[in-house]
Amino acid sequence: MKDVEYQFSIRPLSLEEGGGFIIEYPDLPGCISDGDTIEEVIANGKDAVKGWLDTCRKLGREIPKPNKQSAYSGKILSRLPKYLHEKLANRAKLENVSINSLIQTFVAEGLGRKGAIEENSITAPKSYELEDIMPSKVADSARANFVGIISSAKHTTH
Repeated sequence: MKDVEYQFSIRPLSLEEGGGFIIEYPDLPGCISDGDTIEEVIANGKDAVKGWLDTCRKLGREIPKPNKQSAYSGKILSRLPKYLHEKLANRAKLENVSINSLIQTFVAEGLGRKGAIEENSITAPKSYELEDIMPSKVADSARANFVGIISSAKHTTH
């Protein structure tokens, strides 16, 4: 039997949901899986599809055909300023992933966050203290530099 490819969507899970990512197959109701990384969630998703299809066969249920009518190929072309391209390349190298994987993760996280905000009627994302996202010495230095920049801006005459 030849492999059939079903469309899927991946979104990040919040820490409250356990973190990682979730994969869903719209053509296969209830067929979902999760994983800690994009690669893991895709592998787990393939296993979920196999199990879903095997169950349909065992129960004698009709197996849905993949929806191939999408106008979206999954490929986009985006022009970025050179400095953003460089930042993406450096971050991808730091995280040991491809630039494409990093962009997919950022887009999925952004769309997931936007969806969560819309679903829960949240008006703004959670704010973080500098200490939440960086070591305290770095945060102290960043805060001092930021205060210095603000102070300089207030005292500048035009």
